Amino acid sequence: MKILSKTKDKLEIVILQPQTADFLYAGAAFLAGSLVSWNVIPDTLFFVFSLVFCLAGSYTLIDDTYVLRMDKQQVQIEKTKFGMIQYQRVAHIDELVQVHVKNLHEKRQQWQLQLEFMSDFGYYQMPCHETLFIDPKPLQEIKKIINKWADLKEMPEWMKEEHLKKTFPHPPNI
Repeated sequence: MKILSKTKDKLEIVILQPQTADFLYAGAAFLAGSLVSWNVIPDTLFFVFSLVFCLAGSYTLIDDTYVLRMDKQQVQIEKTKFGMIQYQRVAHIDELVQVHVKNLHEKRQQWQLQLEFMSDFGYYQMPCHETLFIDPKPLQEIKKIINKWADLKEMPEWMKEEHLKKTFPHPPNI
């Protein structure tokens, strides 16, 4: 986690970015794949194809960069890899209700930071990253920063979507 800028009008946080170990793993995988290809494949054309597959496989080992940008109008989550934008998710800041750090699996420790919004059509959640964390502590820090910057309070139990579904069940289709 790295805070790029934090003013009263704008907040930018890098949630996840590639580390040195990612590049070392990718380099080791490419080197191992190319050495095996060199010793096994006698044909030059197939060797070149094998190198391309090794390069593509090692490319997937490098983490993406996820940047969360918030201003007084919108929330934007941007996913980039090597400077190229792969996608951007945008939502209105007025609809932001809560920030969650969720454990996605009961048996395994896989944590994700999610922003919860409430629009005219109901609640929706927007994950801030696709790579799952083993340790929730950095995500808890980001949650505190966002809650303080956006001045969010804990949502009462009676306002949560699960409680509303129990209280007001949908009528049967007639």
